[in-house]
Amino acid sequence: MVEIHPKKIVNPFFKWGCSLDKHTISSELIGVDENGKNLYDTKRTPMGELLYKIKYRDEHTGLPDLVETVSEVLKQTLLNKKKVDFIIPVPPSKERIIQPLFLIVKEIGETLGIPVVCDSIVKRCAGGQVKNTEDPEERRRIASEGLKIQRNIFNGKNILIIDDLYQTGTSASALAEKLLKVASAKEIYFLAITRTRR
Repeated sequence: MVEIHPKKIVNPFFKWGCSLDKHTISSELIGVDENGKNLYDTKRTPMGELLYKIKYRDEHTGLPDLVETVSEVLKQTLLNKKKVDFIIPVPPSKERIIQPLFLIVKEIGETLGIPVVCDSIVKRCAGGQVKNTEDPEERRRIASEGLKIQRNIFNGKNILIIDDLYQTGTSASALAEKLLKVASAKEIYFLAITRTRR
């Protein structure tokens, strides 16, 4: 198990919400590279470091530790009280050949024996990246606009949404709202692997 510092997440669409740890501890500007891009000395939490390496360095040696930690936390908190029918990763707004969050969540689902739903059943079809805009209303519009969900399979089901990094919760909230109001899900639970410091 990786050392973590969980924090409760309160959201009107989540029956239960939690983030496992901060993503970074500190980030200090140390200069500029030859292309004019800022360079930072960033210190991450153990969980933040594992996630960073999987997502941005394509290093998967820490994946078993990350999956074990997430799975154990879910067993000890949510799953000893509630039944989860499906796990859904927050659909990404950036196209990648391999989506790191999908890879992580599929491993978590296999470990827990819970079906994971992504791609064709829940997907983002349009819109920009939520993180690229500061305006809350615009963030909500972008997060909700492109979400497409097959309605029939979620009726009356309990769903766990998993995201890699919790910043404002806009994308997860938009997904939860659609699952409840459009797809008639019963209860929504949410887990973020890491959270921003602010």
